[in-house]
Amino acid sequence: MNARIPSEEKPWLKYFAEGARDESLKTSETKTLWQFMEKRLREHGDKFPALRYFGRDIKRSEVIENVELWARAFRGMGVEPDEHVIFYTPFTPEVVYMLFALNKIGACPVFLNMTASPEALTESVAGCRFAVVLDGAEEGIAHVLRQAEMFQAVIYIEAATCMPFPINKLVSLTVLGKRRRTLASATNYIRSKDALKRWSGYEGATDAEPKPGRHALITASSGTSQSGYAKLIIDTNESVLAMFRQTEYAESVISQYQPGSLCFTSLPPFISTCMFTLFLCPLSRGCTCLIEPRFSIERVKNGIINNKANINFTVGRVWLMICHQLDEEMKRGKKPDMSFLRMNIMGGEGVSPKELEWLNGVLRKCGSPVPVTSGYGLSEVFSVMSIDYEYAQKDYMEGNPRKVISVGAPLPGVIASIQDADGNELTYGERGELCVKATTQMEGYLHQEELTEYVFRGGWYHTGALCEMDENGHIYHYCRMSDFFTYNGRNIYPIDLDIALRSHGDIQNAVMAVIPSGEGSYRLFAHLYPEPEHVIDRKRLASELDGIMSGILPEGLSIEGYKLHNDPILLSPLGKSDRRLYNSDTEGFFRS
Repeated sequence: MNARIPSEEKPWLKYFAEGARDESLKTSETKTLWQFMEKRLREHGDKFPALRYFGRDIKRSEVIENVELWARAFRGMGVEPDEHVIFYTPFTPEVVYMLFALNKIGACPVFLNMTASPEALTESVAGCRFAVVLDGAEEGIAHVLRQAEMFQAVIYIEAATCMPFPINKLVSLTVLGKRRRTLASATNYIRSKDALKRWSGYEGATDAEPKPGRHALITASSGTSQSGYAKLIIDTNESVLAMFRQTEYAESVISQYQPGSLCFTSLPPFISTCMFTLFLCPLSRGCTCLIEPRFSIERVKNGIINNKANINFTVGRVWLMICHQLDEEMKRGKKPDMSFLRMNIMGGEGVSPKELEWLNGVLRKCGSPVPVTSGYGLSEVFSVMSIDYEYAQKDYMEGNPRKVISVGAPLPGVIASIQDADGNELTYGERGELCVKATTQMEGYLHQEELTEYVFRGGWYHTGALCEMDENGHIYHYCRMSDFFTYNGRNIYPIDLDIALRSHGDIQNAVMAVIPSGEGSYRLFAHLYPEPEHVIDRKRLASELDGIMSGILPEGLSIEGYKLHNDPILLSPLGKSDRRLYNSDTEGFFRS
């Protein structure tokens, strides 16, 4: 009897209107991203602001006017259709104008990963003549951009430019003033205001004819390799517009983007999921994008609460921090109001099933009409592949949690498959590599043809993610396929050790640190996040966890110690748990 194959049955389609898949696969007439966005901006008009930047509202008509100005400036300085322009910036209003202006003239912005190593950045800019950088971030890429023989012009944006008075004056008086004096002395640098004065008088045509396959955006993978390299992903106008088409037929998702809703745009633009879910999609739907260029965990947490943002996308650890803060306020007799929330998406990294149940319980007590739910985004398929806005929450409400949380069901135009190491498709409930086919998928990796060919082997994009799928089409994400260590010939995934530790009633989440200690040997340390309000007897807990792990770990491996954490610490700059940081923490552990 042949096994049932999810990619053939496509059980996730039951969540969408009849014909949604066929409609989402249709190709519209050839057009550019800017042509699509300009039409949407004009349709919504100036009833609600397009952008909000440090309290200053920017109209949609202002966006359109500034896009035209920058289109003329780029053509005036010599940027040609199909040319790539480097960006080393967070989101700011000027970055918004520039990325649309480049698309308008047929050129393409290349958004570099701002956490990449200096060597990786040098490799990423090969062949580019023009660049854009934020004054406060320039130091991280100065070793490349200040080479006048490589770049004809580097436009530097002053963060204070679009800020309202007196915030702009206060920012101008900070240490950035010294930085700008340094930038002004570089021979190939020019301030954005001066670039407009010099080149926006260009009188030629600024609208490039739409061309099939033309590059629209180049974003970067949000993580980096051990060498600090982040892959650059090429998205065409067709793949970007296909993302809009996909979400139009995912009604439970897109309906949350209501005109006038406030979307907290806090992640940098090199992350394609942010580019779409926190910028392009809300802007096209009449929402206001609240731009926060200074990314930090604390700013995201405070930004959501203080601005009463309706639409929010961030990593699981940040949602936990928000809910811990709300919980503490309720313990002090306050009654936080989170009724303004409309879409609470968790991506980049999730939380444990117990943590998800707890944090959603806190939000319900604070009046949130919607839960935090997870999705799965990939730069290689331009942003969102699946989303769990309402479907699998019942798993937690019915007390039947999975070992890991669901990242949702694929969008209607996506085909998902779970495959073994030989490319054979697996059936429901079997764990393997998640592979996808989508109209939104990238053209390839910039300057990496061999890697592009490898990840698209067999006609599928191989995500490198260890997943399984249930009979309702829900995908459960465990970890990267490469996140294992080998002991006595057996491959062991640390996530499976984490899951075993979570099975204890006192533990909400756990992270296992695996530290090599010689050829084929390892030291194991367990970092534990207890359930709130539980009183922990450390000796008893360690003894009970030793008992649990004795049935999981192979002979010769044991946990050297346990450590309790009350705060979600040891995070990467983008808010994800960083096992490398955990692996370097070997102090303060207890034993049975």
